[in-house]
Amino acid sequence: MTHYPAARPAGRPARRPAMPRIRPFTPEQKARLRAVIDTIASRIRDGLEAVRSAAQAASEAMKQLAEAFQGSGITGGQGPAARRDRPAWATPYGPAPRHHRR
Repeated sequence: MTHYPAARPAGRPARRPAMPRIRPFTPEQKARLRAVIDTIASRIRDGLEAVRSAAQAASEAMKQLAEAFQGSGITGGQGPAARRDRPAWATPYGPAPRHHRR
């Protein structure tokens, strides 16, 4: 048997729990918070700058590698090679079973 809570009497509003009062920050708290935010923002900026410079270096190295391959004639300049393998669904073992074996 399911137990349902008793219904509220008609005309009585539901009682909400009292909300705690939110006090604004004091000037000292604001200054400390600003200092912490500035420190975190500075560290994030430094990290992003390091990632950006590493990405630029990697991009330049890949560009030089691509130019070296094209200059050597290894690639033939024909673009990507045609795929000769079978589609992903075609396995040498046949299609996947569609039902559970018992």
